[in-house]
Amino acid sequence: MTLDRSAPEWMHSSSGSRENPGTPGKRSQTDRLSAAAGSEHISSSARPRTALSGTAWLDGVLGFANGTTSDHSGECNCAGCASGRAAPRGDGEDPATVPVNEVKLSTDASSADPAAAQSSAAPAAPTTPAAPTLPGQAPPQTAAPQAAQSGKQPTPAPVATPPRTGTAPTGDAAAAPPPPPPTLTSKTRKTATGGADVRTTIAVGEVVEFTGSTSGTWTATGGTPAAGAAGTTFIWTAPGAPGSVTITLTVGTQTVTKVMTVIAPSSLAMVVSSQHPLTAGTAGVCMVTNVTVGPATVSFGNVQWLEVPGPATSVAGYFTKFSAATLHHNPNPNWVTWNDSNTGPTDHASWHSLTGPYTPGTFQWDVPNKYRVTGSGAAGTEFTTTHQLFAMTDNAGTMTVSKGGASVARTP
Repeated sequence: MTLDRSAPEWMHSSSGSRENPGTPGKRSQTDRLSAAAGSEHISSSARPRTALSGTAWLDGVLGFANGTTSDHSGECNCAGCASGRAAPRGDGEDPATVPVNEVKLSTDASSADPAAAQSSAAPAAPTTPAAPTLPGQAPPQTAAPQAAQSGKQPTPAPVATPPRTGTAPTGDAAAAPPPPPPTLTSKTRKTATGGADVRTTIAVGEVVEFTGSTSGTWTATGGTPAAGAAGTTFIWTAPGAPGSVTITLTVGTQTVTKVMTVIAPSSLAMVVSSQHPLTAGTAGVCMVTNVTVGPATVSFGNVQWLEVPGPATSVAGYFTKFSAATLHHNPNPNWVTWNDSNTGPTDHASWHSLTGPYTPGTFQWDVPNKYRVTGSGAAGTEFTTTHQLFAMTDNAGTMTVSKGGASVARTP
């Protein structure tokens, strides 16, 4: 509602007497009366002033009386009139600018139906009965829910998302985990009498089979081949010289290595296996031995052996009557091969058909021994020296021979 700014004062009684402008009814700034947009303003002089009572004053205020719109030209002192009365703030502001109620009318004031306007609004939340109001006091207001004022349903509260039992990896974590590093195992092709097939100490020329947990490329710092085609196995032959060799399996960007320790023969041992018969009545001695190469912890089954010729040394007594050429050692000129158990070759140590008179005497062959990897064609490498000793022990022509820990004696 818009108050008539041209009226010098507010009228209260039905007789139109002027009321003291300082004693209007009490108002609340939370109540607002708004006239419909475009409604006509009618001053108090245009119509008879009529005293309002009961709820009729509201019809007059809202312009429902007689189907016309009018301003409130007078006020009574009843509780209903007093509660809706607008009063100046006391700060000089025009009461017409002060909101009084939130009731809004249709833009067509002549056809608006108050009952329809009330029924079209959203129902207010139930309130508890208000205490009776005194004259000049506005009734207490009950705040309506926001949904009732706006005509909208309350927005439901967001539903909390239940915690997830696991989170999907993102970024680098989303990538597939790297494969485990490859592993490498080895097994020798030959069986050693004093060692297992799975070992990292091997003989020169020994053949080893390497197996990777996954296919990859192979390399070796020694031996043959130096590199292998991609695969899970690598057949490798140790070099002909002792030392350390690293075998590497490369799978993508990952590598695994295994260090192999290569050793050469270091000893010869002989055991008598038989003796050849000699001419009766003559001095002489003979033995045939089985030869074993060591150590026994590896297999020299791919290694060959050769004795190196040489002159006699420590010649004394009975044997001084022979020339150096006669006493010269001339062993088997051919390479012989050890078997997988480091045995196989035999040695024939003998001197026979000696005539008297007999006297004690000695001579010795210091025999260099060489090895080489079978099929290498190398000149060979010396690894030990055996001493083959002949002795005539008495005037009867008894003779002995010893070599590599083996020994025999014979009397004519």
